[in-house]
Amino acid sequence: MERPKKINREISEKRLTDVLISHIRKSNPVKREHRHYEKYIDLIGLIIDCNELMSVEVKVKNWQKAFQQAVVNLAVADKSYVAIYSGYIHRVDLDRLRACGIGLISVGSVWGEVQFIEPAKSSRFVNTITNKRIKERLYTSGA
Repeated sequence: MERPKKINREISEKRLTDVLISHIRKSNPVKREHRHYEKYIDLIGLIIDCNELMSVEVKVKNWQKAFQQAVVNLAVADKSYVAIYSGYIHRVDLDRLRACGIGLISVGSVWGEVQFIEPAKSSRFVNTITNKRIKERLYTSGA
């Protein structure tokens, strides 16, 4: 993974989430800030082709915090991802993500700058009832 020469200090988690949503929304329903008990999942989407629920925790540079949140999301999502600003993607410990089945997405500040670096593995810990309810909400809301 190549490190850019200059990091834009004005990059925000919201901006990265917007870029990611515009990319995923092309073919799949997606929702920002999905409440799950006492926490919010930054982005939740339904992969229509395989009827799988994906969760994404978005951070500018704190991949460790996103990783912790992504692990918790394995209880509701079929696949869980960490999305990090492309300028800091080189800091991520891919081996740690792979060990837990968490995928990695690199997101730039410009529309379309989205790259799936590491695919997520299917979660073995999914609460199927909660998973089904979230899928139904995404289908009916046309998110």
